[in-house]
Amino acid sequence: MTSSSRRISLALGLCSLSLLVLPVPLFAAQQTGTITIEQSGKNGILGQWVLIKPENKRLTLRSETHTISDAALGNYTLLVEPPAGAETTVRVFLEQDLLSTHSKPQASFTLEQNMHIRVRVEYNFLRVGVVGVNSQPPGIGFTLRGPNNLETSGTTPQSYNEMPEGQYTVTYTKIPDCPEAKPLSDKLISGGRANFSITFHCDGLKFLEQQATYEKTYQYVTTQVNGTQITFQDVPLSEWFAPSVNIALKTGIMSGFKDEQGNVTGRFGPGENVTIAQLAKISHELANIDETKAKKRPVNLRALDTWFEQYFASAEERDWLVFQDHRINPDRPATRGEVVATLLQALDVRIFWPKGDMFTDVRRNTNYASCIETAAVDGIVSGFTDGNGASTGKFGPDMPVNRAEMAKMIATAIDVYGE
Repeated sequence: MTSSSRRISLALGLCSLSLLVLPVPLFAAQQTGTITIEQSGKNGILGQWVLIKPENKRLTLRSETHTISDAALGNYTLLVEPPAGAETTVRVFLEQDLLSTHSKPQASFTLEQNMHIRVRVEYNFLRVGVVGVNSQPPGIGFTLRGPNNLETSGTTPQSYNEMPEGQYTVTYTKIPDCPEAKPLSDKLISGGRANFSITFHCDGLKFLEQQATYEKTYQYVTTQVNGTQITFQDVPLSEWFAPSVNIALKTGIMSGFKDEQGNVTGRFGPGENVTIAQLAKISHELANIDETKAKKRPVNLRALDTWFEQYFASAEERDWLVFQDHRINPDRPATRGEVVATLLQALDVRIFWPKGDMFTDVRRNTNYASCIETAAVDGIVSGFTDGNGASTGKFGPDMPVNRAEMAKMIATAIDVYGE
């Protein structure tokens, strides 16, 4: 073999070798998208849906939210079986952008690569009513069953609005050492109310925490605060101020003390003095004035960056007499004269010129004399009495006001000047 033949053979060998070591082509990445289906129904009442996928594959679920993160590309159809008595609206979104709205319980869409299609199914019940579940003592657990396979649990008292009409059944949780209560059933009609109530009388109640709590409601002022029943154990029902405190709490004009997390502790503090800061808040609440509409921050530097900043700003903006002193200490006790003047000014009560002859310690030139005498004539306040109930002739304009006295003024002002 000649040298040139050897060179040709070697070159062919190298070419053959290079072909053998070429990398194997990778398979193309699978093309998919994402589909999220959401259901929105009152009180957890949901329908069932069927998602028809490409190649006629089907997925059937009743969940509130379901996401398919690797959905195949192609055409989809959603068929919804709504709860009984509900109108259905189906909305199709591309991410957050609305693509289509359907008044029938079905929708079709096309999924393309990397798309996120979101389908929201909304139910509107036309024939609805209210279902209430109660017990004595309160705080007993229960399970409520109703139309559309509804099953929900809670503790008494409980009220459910906009429930579809139909048959409902309540089963109460068994109390240890007590006979098991029979289930209660009732039919709810449109626009009506189905009310379930039971009273327990058994030995097991004395070991029940709910019973002890319930018995306290007969001894102390108890009211709803932010949807939670709170018993104020420093306000016995036998005290003179209990009815007034109850009104002040129920109207939201006053509230009990809270812990560091903002939870009501069940302490009202009837003997504690009302501060200037508290007076600002109470006056706004009594007169239903929106403190957030104040346009500027308070001039009083002590009010900046505090819970009462907006109340001070609003009081200053309205030129309330007490708050015209921009150096006033918000934490000091408010005097009887300051409280009367601020409440009447907040309520826009017409003030009369003082005579100076109503109380021995309130002369014509006494601070807030006109407000004090006006409030006394209207029955909002009165002078002090001695141990026998006889009038001393004194008002005490510079004396502090405790929270019990403030509650009494609030309840009387509501009665005299209207809600």
